[in-house]
Formats: sequence, C-alpha cells, structure tokens
Amino acid sequence: MINDEHPDDVETIKEYKVVILKDGPYLVKGSLPINKVKVTFDAENMPLDYEIVETYPVKPVQSLCRCGHSSTMPFCDGTHALINFKSGEDFKLEQFYKGARKMVGRNLILYDYRELCMGVGFCHRAGSTWILAHLSDIPSKRQLAIEQAGLCPSGRLVAADKETDMPIDPDFEPSISIIDDPRFKTLFPIWLKGNVPIEAQDGTLYEIRHRVTLCSCGKSRIKPFCDGRHYFA
Repeated sequence: MINDEHPDDVETIKEYKVVILKDGPYLVKGSLPINKVKVTFDAENMPLDYEIVETYPVKPVQSLCRCGHSSTMPFCDGTHALINFKSGEDFKLEQFYKGARKMVGRNLILYDYRELCMGVGFCHRAGSTWILAHLSDIPSKRQLAIEQAGLCPSGRLVAADKETDMPIDPDFEPSISIIDDPRFKTLFPIWLKGNVPIEAQDGTLYEIRHRVTLCSCGKSRIKPFCDGRHYFA
C-alpha cells in the first residue's frame, strides 16, 4: 500500500516497525525512542505546541497497550488477555493523496484527510489552518499554516508547496510520542513520527506516512488509527 503517485515517496529503514498483534498490543521493534509529550497552550487556551515530559528507556522490542486497560500505560501488561480483548482493523485507509481533499490557497496547498482527525485542535488557532492556507500570499500566514499542519499528529493535514506540490513536513526522526492533553483525563493516543512502518494483523503494510496516530483506548471507529474517541472514554 505504498503511495506510488506522489513526490513524497519514502524509503524506510526496515529494521524498525510497529506490528499490530491480533487481539493484542502494538509490538514496537527496532529500538525506537518513545517519550510522552504534553500539549501546551497559548494565552487564549488554544493548542500551541508540545513539550516532552517523560522519556522512556530505549529497548529493542516493546509492547504498547491497545486495549486501554493496562495498569502500566502506555505499555502493555497483558490485561488484554484477561478481558478477552477483541479488535480488528476497521478502517479501509486509502492512499493519503487519493483520499485527501486538496485545497489550493494563494501560495500553499493544504491536503486534508478528514477521517483521520483525532481532535487535538492545533488547526483552530488564528482563524484556522484552512483560512491561513487560503491567505498564504501573506508570508506570516503561510508560515503559520505550515506550522499548524505540521503539528497535526495524525497527519490529517499536510501542507505542500504550491509550485512543486512537495509536502512541507517537520523534520522528525523515527520515534513514538504518547500525547498527553491536560484538558482531558483520558487515555493517550500513540503518535508515530518519521515514516515508521505499520504492519497489519494480516502481515501487510499500511502506507508509510510521516505522521500518524494509533488508538490506545480500543474504542476508535477507525482502528488501528485514533479518531479522538479516547476523549469520551
């Protein structure tokens, strides 16, 4: 399911990946660094950025909870077996640039795959990322649109250069962040960054993407991806 029709094709180091185990956790292979980040806010209480609040030891293989009931979150403690956790992969994800809506602004393109929204809200500042992209002939608004799109952890929003159609993404190394949103005392979604491959339960690979969020509460309607349902868990 690799995208072969858009210029952001990537070659990925095969030693690291996240494997979705049937009715079990996410198996993280390849010594990927894992940390917890907290959402920070501006003076108007709008999501502004992330700050690292905890860094976990790097290990060759780790298991991240997928059922939402582990006592050692974000890591798996085997509770999924005790509660007879059953979970398929419900979302038939199209290749991003086939499923995303393309908005052409004055000096920026904004791709929007709405179904991937996980609800953290970085796109609402300064009127919205869409308005900023539309007004992107103003350099400050163009830059803010790029920054806000890059903060979207699920990769729902991707900014692209209007002349080349090349994506403008943050410079992430392959890694995993657990997102803590202090507005909600809930389970935390799992944020994969830097083109980390995801292997489905049947052994096939999802399209490799620069940013994506995985469900950690077991309630998402677009599993394995997060749809923000943890906010209501």
